[in-house]
Amino acid sequence: GRVHVETGNVNNVQATQAEVTGKIINLGNTETISQYGHVWSTKANPTVSDSKTQHGSTSTTGNYTSTLTGLVPSTVYYVRAYATNSVGTSYGEQKTFRTSSVVSIDKDGYGNESNWNR
Repeated sequence: GRVHVETGNVNNVQATQAEVTGKIINLGNTETISQYGHVWSTKANPTVSDSKTQHGSTSTTGNYTSTLTGLVPSTVYYVRAYATNSVGTSYGEQKTFRTSSVVSIDKDGYGNESNWNR
């Protein structure tokens, strides 16, 4: 049978990256998952042919976290957890999030940019 995977929560959304959790519920009557992670796109229902994280193979169930990088600011993204076993690839439910508008510059306590010329 196919592996069962769930998409968790989107956390720590920034302008160019975000974190997403996932959970492998079961391995689908196989001993090993060959690849798992998250897939994302600006279009609905992303697949493994879109951008993806790759955590490699595993033989255990449980939670994991992916960091999505290279995102575009102020953009809506669709993300799904995925896992692949010998039967095929399964996806979790789709979640959406919007990246923030612009990367903020680190400022010190006085509101100055912390770029000291030493």
